[in-house]
Amino acid sequence: MAGKTRIDEGDHRVRILLIDDHRILLDSLAAAIGAQDDLVVVGTASTITAGLAAAERHRPAIVLLDLRLDQDDSLDAIPRFTGLAHRPQVVVLSASRDRRHAARAVEAGAAGYLTKQQPLHELLAGIRAVSNGHASIDPTLLGGVLSQLSRPDPTSLTRRELEVLHRLAEGQDAGRIASEMHIAPNTLRNHVQRILNKLNASSRLEAVAIARRDGLLDGE
Repeated sequence: MAGKTRIDEGDHRVRILLIDDHRILLDSLAAAIGAQDDLVVVGTASTITAGLAAAERHRPAIVLLDLRLDQDDSLDAIPRFTGLAHRPQVVVLSASRDRRHAARAVEAGAAGYLTKQQPLHELLAGIRAVSNGHASIDPTLLGGVLSQLSRPDPTSLTRRELEVLHRLAEGQDAGRIASEMHIAPNTLRNHVQRILNKLNASSRLEAVAIARRDGLLDGE
């Protein structure tokens, strides 16, 4: 269930939506962030569906999204948040210090990947960095993430990218794909570009041909 917070029109604090299915952690984060002069929690949620509804209602600047939610795939949901009309930034908060998860989050459009092992002051600094237009990744993961992102790998296609690839193979045009996947055209273009990079393809047609050759579209 999404929490509600009323914000005055003249309030210039950074608006944050928290999504986590661990109530104690959610409440602790909300209290810690709410104690800051420049940050404010405008809502909380425990599922992607409730989080999207809260994001549309409260228009946060930043969505702090737990990596692992019981019923939802958080990484696949990132474009759904960044594609909202007010374009919030997504920062993934995770108990995992796995560089592959962090790289996937960045590929999906997250502006940050912070871990629950980091001290509170680092988490707050990361949130502020994202609010100022910078990326923020747990320093212990940064080198591994950059290395992962610089290496094209067909097996690293995300579920979202595979869905785009299947739709391209079916001959769907960009407008239909973006509409049916509920993502912005720019987000779709980013997905397509990452597919081309990972498959070392120069066009969508070549990407589909490579995917068929390598069995990535089995069952289409």
